[in-house]
Amino acid sequence: MSYSSEFFPKELLQKPISERLQYFKDRQIDHAIQRNTFNRAITSLCCAAGAQVMVITGPTGVGKTTLARRLYRELQLRHLSDATADRSMVPVIGVNAAPPTGTSFNWKDFFARVLDRNGDILLNKKITLRGQGDMFSDVILQPEEGSSADVLRRSLEKCIKLRKTRYLIIDEAHHILMVKEPDRLEYQFEMLKSLTIEADITIVLIGTYDLLDIRDYSGQLVRRSEILPMGRYDPNLVEGRMEFASTMEALLLRMPLKTKPELANHMEYFFTKSAGCIGILKDWLIRVYAHALEMGLDTFDQAFADRFALDNKGLRTIIEEAINGEIKMTDEPYENISKLLLEGHGSSNRSPAAITPQQKMSSQKSTRVGTRRPKRDPVGDQHA
Repeated sequence: MSYSSEFFPKELLQKPISERLQYFKDRQIDHAIQRNTFNRAITSLCCAAGAQVMVITGPTGVGKTTLARRLYRELQLRHLSDATADRSMVPVIGVNAAPPTGTSFNWKDFFARVLDRNGDILLNKKITLRGQGDMFSDVILQPEEGSSADVLRRSLEKCIKLRKTRYLIIDEAHHILMVKEPDRLEYQFEMLKSLTIEADITIVLIGTYDLLDIRDYSGQLVRRSEILPMGRYDPNLVEGRMEFASTMEALLLRMPLKTKPELANHMEYFFTKSAGCIGILKDWLIRVYAHALEMGLDTFDQAFADRFALDNKGLRTIIEEAINGEIKMTDEPYENISKLLLEGHGSSNRSPAAITPQQKMSSQKSTRVGTRRPKRDPVGDQHA
């Protein structure tokens, strides 16, 4: 049996380029990092005492979006019988947090997107009424054009309850932290906390290491949260390199070509140029495959693949971001927490990187003009 008939339909070799390329794009390979993160997430989400907010964080290119889609499908399947019995039920919603077009994250746009995913057919008909809530007002109620963020939020909370939605998966959730003023970060987290309470829903935030700011800005949200790391393959671990090589080989086998590319002797090169991230590797192989098809090639080699790899300066940025995130992910030593609890805030050995912007600003405030700095005045004989 040829490798083509074993790992992909042989007739694909006669199909148009677009169809062959789409087939390869759709192939997903289960590998150790994604499998372990998925299993931990599902176990926690389906636990009766699970957290109300789950944060899955990691560097770019590790497959976080693929994981988000996999969690969405699995949660749908687990509640299929309930959704079949109650056709109005939407057990899980998946949405992307779009980056802001202005200076700060747009909650109004976000609420509208979630309502749209939840099948709200009256999304464009929501209005705010002047004088609404004032029972004895003589003002004639007039509809205002458009919908405010508060109106959409209340509609979303009500919709989630009516639809019996249990999970909200937010991919690219780090966009929520894009605000003009650092002080507003606390507001962003408070909004998420409020949504979990009012709608009685579990929120899954998936994004970059920036999501770890949740630990510095909102103690109440941290209490309701669970943080799961989804890192890259460690170049210092033999097991990581072997898993990366195995996943790459599986991807090559599912690439509809007459002759499978033989790249086993170049795994070190592909590991480095992918920064140990399967997502970066997959995107790279898609580019290589697309160009190979356009040129009518039956296979390709390492030299051909190198033409479509990320440049080294770009890789440096990706690797440095990953390293900084991994340092940020490192937990506080137990001894520091014990000492802080016993002796108070002045004894904390918290690293400067872990101090919040509010704390930095507070420590830098100078004494008010006209106010004397505190000191001990001389008394008794000394004063005389």
